[in-house]
Amino acid sequence: MEQQRLAGVSGQGVPGSGYAVGGRLVLTSAHVAGHVGARVEVFHPGGSGMAGGTVVWCGTPAGRDDAALVLVDGDPHWQAPIAPVRWGRMVTDRPGTGCETWGMPDVAQHEGSAVETAQLRGELNPGSGFVGNQYVMDLRQHPPQYSSDGTSPWGGLSGAAVFADRLLIGVWPPTVRTPAARS
Repeated sequence: MEQQRLAGVSGQGVPGSGYAVGGRLVLTSAHVAGHVGARVEVFHPGGSGMAGGTVVWCGTPAGRDDAALVLVDGDPHWQAPIAPVRWGRMVTDRPGTGCETWGMPDVAQHEGSAVETAQLRGELNPGSGFVGNQYVMDLRQHPPQYSSDGTSPWGGLSGAAVFADRLLIGVWPPTVRTPAARS
């Protein structure tokens, strides 16, 4: 993953994460971005401002294709990547393939501070989620506690790119399991 490609996406009233996949295109989650034609705001964490964007492709929110592409307006606050992203997919049945994601989950945010990122590591076992055609990411760290209002500490991470080695293989949320959830 390349840190300078990380993006925050604010659309549909839900904050999310994203990843600049080329030029002015940002990959995010459909349930964050909204329908084709919807307007969103994007930014680079630690950057100097927001840029506008338009959803140009959208899968099914909460479906197995919960992804969207946002075309960022020509804006001086947006730094477009130069090199292409390497796309991939799992082509092995070998368990324990390392993976990672970076995003801006609620658990990393602190009131009065700039938007912060979190980097999560895990592994994929291709046999898990096989029938539903989804990746299952087993996280290596214990999950944070849910807040008193019952909201997920992972809120804001939706739309983050999931990488195996240097290949972009998916968009958060894959099906996620944490050490405490294993039996």
